[in-house]
This record gives sequence, C-alpha cells and structure tokens, in this order.
Amino acid sequence: MALELGRDFPARWLAAPDVVRQRIYDELNGICRLLEPNTVFAEWQAEENARPPVVMPTISAPRAASAIDLSLKKRFLREADDLIEQALEPIRQQLREWLYQEMQQVLAEHASETTPVAEVDLNDDATMV
Repeated sequence: MALELGRDFPARWLAAPDVVRQRIYDELNGICRLLEPNTVFAEWQAEENARPPVVMPTISAPRAASAIDLSLKKRFLREADDLIEQALEPIRQQLREWLYQEMQQVLAEHASETTPVAEVDLNDDATMV
C-alpha cells in the first residue's frame, strides 16, 4: 500500500520544527515496539503516558502570516507554471507540425531543382565555366 504524502513532503518535513520531527519519530518507534510479540501492553502504555508533551515553539502572528503568504505564493507560482505548460503544449505541437511541413516543402523544392547526375552532359562546353 502506497501512501501519498504530496510532492513537497520533503520540504515540509525539513521545515517542521525539530521538536515535532523528534516526537513523530518517537511515536513511530513506540508503535514498532508495541507490535513486537514480547511487548507487554501495560508497560508500553505506561511509557507512552510518561512521555512529556510536545511544547511547540511559538511564532509571532506577523511571522506566521508571512510564512503563509510565502507558501501561498510558491504554490500559486508552481500551479501557474503548470497551467502555462499545459496551455503551451498545443501551440508547441502546432509549431512542430508547421515546421515539419515547411521542411518537407523546402526539401521537395530542393529535390526538383537538383538535376540528377545522369542527365548532365559533361562534354557540353556551355556548362563549363
């Protein structure tokens, strides 16, 4: 079973405070210990309850607002880039088709202008310069 964490999960994980990341790590280790066959549930529960609560570092409202603004700007720009790429793809395809047609036309004109070697009279003095 795959778990979709989002394409920006590594950035969000690294941006999380160390206290939060440590708590998540500790909780996952606790769950792994609980799943071991020789774990006594009452002891595990006592250890979990004895764990101190996480104290989140507080940030000022303006700093939080600017962080949210920055996050929204990044998301908007990323989504705008995706939309631009989607809109440009049909134009790119049309341009490729047009260039291909032009190339075929130039090659056809060049082929009709080129005289095959078998038709050139090498003894004709008029063609000599």
